[in-house]
Amino acid sequence: MTPSKTGRIVIVGGAIVGSCCAWQLRRAGHIGPITVLDKDMSYERSSTALSAASIRTQFGTPTCIAMSLYAVELFRDLAAQLGEEDAHIGYVEAGYLILGGSAQADERATAAEMQRTHGADVIALTGDDLASRFPQLDFDGVGIGT
Repeated sequence: MTPSKTGRIVIVGGAIVGSCCAWQLRRAGHIGPITVLDKDMSYERSSTALSAASIRTQFGTPTCIAMSLYAVELFRDLAAQLGEEDAHIGYVEAGYLILGGSAQADERATAAEMQRTHGADVIALTGDDLASRFPQLDFDGVGIGT
């Protein structure tokens, strides 16, 4: 069966994922109607807007890592991707710090290595390393940070 490029598509859930799905469908050549539904069509209370507008790559699956890396590249160059000079969304790259106790240190270090293997810029630091880098914070009981 050949997929239709003219059928009606309804996407439930807007924000970044639903909106990106609609955009990618259009870019892929779908010419039929695409409707995005969300309980808050302003997206002011959507998970995207409430997420502190951050993107992390510290996931346990290569697929999720790849999706995040794709989003980073897209946001870096969104104006060119959309063909609109003023399509800047105020995206600022910042880091995530995920902490674990000593019991999670080996698991988190292995995860960080897998994430790096798939292109993520992730490092693993001990609690002592973190305390040296960020002396203003208390890392008592922290075994690892990625």
